[in-house]
Amino acid sequence: MQTTLSNNLPPHAKVWIYAANRVFDATEAAEINEKARQFAAQWTAHKQQLSSNGGLLYNCFIVLMVDESMTGASGCSIDSSVRFVKELGASYHADFFNRMLLYYVDEENQLQILSFNDAANAFTQGKINEATQVFNNLVNTKEAFDNNWKISLAQSPLLKFVATPQSSFNLSL
Repeated sequence: MQTTLSNNLPPHAKVWIYAANRVFDATEAAEINEKARQFAAQWTAHKQQLSSNGGLLYNCFIVLMVDESMTGASGCSIDSSVRFVKELGASYHADFFNRMLLYYVDEENQLQILSFNDAANAFTQGKINEATQVFNNLVNTKEAFDNNWKISLAQSPLLKFVATPQSSFNLSL
């Protein structure tokens, strides 16, 4: 399982994280990682090659990075990345756009995924706590990614959702 993205992009590089609603098996992960790397290698904006990198981390997170100091990611290039991720989701029966999930590392150092409602219950039951390592998929620069992607629940903006009593927390639309 790949847990880091090797690259030489600067700290100000823009980052997008697409978290799947499931963990991929080793074969799927290798395929998706290669497709993400290939996408980043050919990613363009207005027919200009982007200085970018991409990959699959923790068999769950597609991470794309772009150094916008030479060529910025345009609306069209960002749209192409979203299309790419949607196509991967369709091919691998996964949803990369559900923002109502908590991703954390359990005691066995395994990635776990819970809905916010299930996470609130797990918090109440003591299965997760403020020290639990969670993924902050809101980071948007390489520097923030390197330093603040995997943080304690206490440091996460998601704590307010997880620590809310179940009776007053309803995610239904």
